[in-house]
Amino acid sequence: MRPIINKKAKYEVIPVGNESTGIIYLEKRGSLSVGEARDIDSIDAKRQKAAIIASKLVKKISVDRGVTIAEAQELLSPTRSADGATEVDNSDVIYDYIEDFTELNALSSIDSASVSIAVATLFIKKRVAFPVELTAPVPFNSTSISVASTHFPLQDGQVIRFGDCLVTAVGNYQPSDTDSIIRVQPVAENLPVSVGFLYNNSTKSYVVGTDEWSEEDTKDCSDEFVSAIYKFYENERSRWKVEPESAPVPVTEGEQLPVLQLTGEASTGESSPTEFPTPDLETGIVS
Repeated sequence: MRPIINKKAKYEVIPVGNESTGIIYLEKRGSLSVGEARDIDSIDAKRQKAAIIASKLVKKISVDRGVTIAEAQELLSPTRSADGATEVDNSDVIYDYIEDFTELNALSSIDSASVSIAVATLFIKKRVAFPVELTAPVPFNSTSISVASTHFPLQDGQVIRFGDCLVTAVGNYQPSDTDSIIRVQPVAENLPVSVGFLYNNSTKSYVVGTDEWSEEDTKDCSDEFVSAIYKFYENERSRWKVEPESAPVPVTEGEQLPVLQLTGEASTGESSPTEFPTPDLETGIVS
């Protein structure tokens, strides 16, 4: 027999984003579920692994070649010589540590942007709520409501929650690009112009999540929109604890990894398209 969990947290739905980036409504739970945490850990694992490998490689080159950490970094990030006349080739370094570079290259596609896109996609698929916006106040005992355009169907008997008031649709309604009138069972209280959300009265929870969204859909969104969802994730992960601001810690020589160039070709001094996360050299954790 399945165990019954009697206590259920009271969740709320909040807007994420703004009018310029677009607004999506996500269910705020105050923490991550075990499944969400596991999925996100798997997303970030490869990036963390790349950072650790890069950190160890810099230290290995430093020891093997008897150079400082800073000099090892320079060997991995060839640039023009001090007089600007010649270019430095690091192909010999690549050949000496080819296995390390091969593994790094395989993990190089997992960057910060990829993680943000994957996290945003996960939260849309798991947490997105379905808004119904009233365009006019609703008086007590009314049997119809005026709503803005909707991008999902409403079925007969579907419950919409406005604050603490539950409104039940009468009849079936297809998505509409224009305002429409929805017939409902008599409304139990006066409702102001507001936004409600589809609600499951059996489980006493909002209807959230969709399978009709992919990473490709997320990639079509703006950076600001994806960043807003990622910020929501960070707040859920921290249980909405506000960290006090602290002064930046000064970086001393040798504490930051370079951008790694894996081609073995002489650098032009421009940035390489193949980049890796920058970890702390002691812990391997991405800063």
